[in-house]
Amino acid sequence: MEESLSYLERLETALKKKAHFIEDKRMPALREALSVYQTLFQNLYNILLRKSLIKEDPYQYEKNIQEINPPPRGNFLESEKQEKLSQRLSDFHAQLDFLIHYYQFSLDFITLDRLRRIVSLVQYIDWQRLTEQSSNMTTGVLAEFLTKVRLGTDNISTGIINDSVTQLRKTVQQILSILKEISVYQREAYKFDIHKIIISQIPEVKTKAGGEETAEAVSADQEEMLKKIKMEFRQQMGNSPFYPELAREAATEYFSDGSKDLQASVLSKLDLSRDKPKKKKKGPEYKSILLEAVRVMALSGSYLMDAIRKLNDNRIMLETRKRGLLSRFKRWIKKMAQKASEAKIMEIEYLDNVTGTMKVEKINFTAMIESTQKKARLFSIISNRMSTAFQRLEAASENQIFEFLNKNLRELQIIHRRSEGLNTYFRSEVPKEEKGRIKGIKIELGTIKNIIIRTNKQKHEYIFQKEEEEQMKKLGIKMNED
Repeated sequence: MEESLSYLERLETALKKKAHFIEDKRMPALREALSVYQTLFQNLYNILLRKSLIKEDPYQYEKNIQEINPPPRGNFLESEKQEKLSQRLSDFHAQLDFLIHYYQFSLDFITLDRLRRIVSLVQYIDWQRLTEQSSNMTTGVLAEFLTKVRLGTDNISTGIINDSVTQLRKTVQQILSILKEISVYQREAYKFDIHKIIISQIPEVKTKAGGEETAEAVSADQEEMLKKIKMEFRQQMGNSPFYPELAREAATEYFSDGSKDLQASVLSKLDLSRDKPKKKKKGPEYKSILLEAVRVMALSGSYLMDAIRKLNDNRIMLETRKRGLLSRFKRWIKKMAQKASEAKIMEIEYLDNVTGTMKVEKINFTAMIESTQKKARLFSIISNRMSTAFQRLEAASENQIFEFLNKNLRELQIIHRRSEGLNTYFRSEVPKEEKGRIKGIKIELGTIKNIIIRTNKQKHEYIFQKEEEEQMKKLGIKMNED
């Protein structure tokens, strides 16, 4: 019994260290990887929408999601392809958005059940085998529709599709690797509760554990013991789910003939030395860091295009909505006075992050639309690594890439701020009974904001490493030393 208690003490210590490591390192990495996954998926989703291969869900903003539940996986008729894929991809998009923005990335929140849900959602589309012959009908039809785009003449969209699918395959592997590590911890933490709180509290098990026939007795009456464990579990753990297979594993690790080997295996799984990064023999590749920041920033291209398309639709709707006779007469007078252009000047409010106060900005809507379209086209081109524009950027100097990144990131932040203000402006300008006709850009704004955050993070990583290298040089230390 002393050996088992010693094992529980070592297990508790290992679990505490592993929990701290996961909360500090793995959870932020998981959130980041899932955000990348969402961005890459939305690249494909937006292209399919623009090509009218799928239809936009008119009820997407009314969905009330309480928990992660992947869309249906069953087959559907050939005649239902567009309708079913449109619905499933819209639901999938909403589920991803809920996961990233409403899930708490902590061990207390991401339980074994929620891990299962996340894995099921991430694997809903089989990105590793994205072919028309896929046994997963959703994956097969998605592959078919993406092939239609690839066979067309839109090289920019084809480049985005190819790059996004390649990145999705890598990102899925990264996500699943992190989820597996979290799952190992949660399983062992659950079994630890079974060990300490349940097994040690059952008199019959205590008696058996003190005798010479412990292993045989437990093995012969394992099902009876599991019933007692479950009963005690319900009394002490309330509505927490009971997993018989984990309770059985815990009992085997505690009492069986091979318990020492099993316990050693558990402690090995939780050993943090396995997670220590290998030493880097070479210093950081600064151009690679900057180019990755540019690549992330360029992912906003399709979202910018979708956002301004919706804003322009809202502007047209606002200008052509039903007006009374007096309103139409005033509009005619304005046109006669050659002041029609003023209708394109809009005042928006925004929060100045420096002063913390609200400010007003006048926006020439037409000019903004044109400049944003140019920016979106530029980003769409350089998001394709094989494009001439990206290759020219790759050949540029480090300083030139940094200046390009800084300039375009600053302009992207301004576009985001103005788009957010215009979104609010249009919603406030239409009558209450017509608000349903306004096209919201909440999803586009949220994704662009996320891209800005990720790009800034990459940029600051570059700045930090450059400053660190400068400090090392002053101390006479080379960065590429082991």
